[in-house]
Amino acid sequence: MDSARNNPVKRRLSIITLLVVVTSLLGIVSILEVARGVRFHESNIQHLGLTAQLTSQVHELEVRSTSDLSEIKSLLKEIRFEPESCVRSLNPLLLKGMQILGTAGVKDICERDLAELDKADGLLVQFETHQISRMDFVEEMDMIVSILHGHSFSFRPLI
Repeated sequence: MDSARNNPVKRRLSIITLLVVVTSLLGIVSILEVARGVRFHESNIQHLGLTAQLTSQVHELEVRSTSDLSEIKSLLKEIRFEPESCVRSLNPLLLKGMQILGTAGVKDICERDLAELDKADGLLVQFETHQISRMDFVEEMDMIVSILHGHSFSFRPLI
């Protein structure tokens, strides 16, 4: 034992081995984080596309005589999937790392999206039960979609 401790070659090999292991682990973590970033980016693009479709559907209500809201309901459900999966994927360790990197705002944006989508669901109920007019519904939904779009643009630099 004493000879191994005094052998400079063995000590250096141990240090080199430790450095290789640590570097490899950091490389694996980095690859996983890049993959997560790609998923966030794809999710954000999906979010933008769906909110654009929602805008079209809401504006069609201005010219349609019927109030079929099934497509709007479906789009809201699809849009909700993105921020829900975002929040679910953020574990405490990841959030700590994101705080260090200055990207922890991702969670806040996803949570604000969910709050806006809750408002949209409430508006749908009010419109279906004739508590608000078609014009008020369209105006309020426009504001919500505008906020959701803004969140997507705020999300971009963080991912």
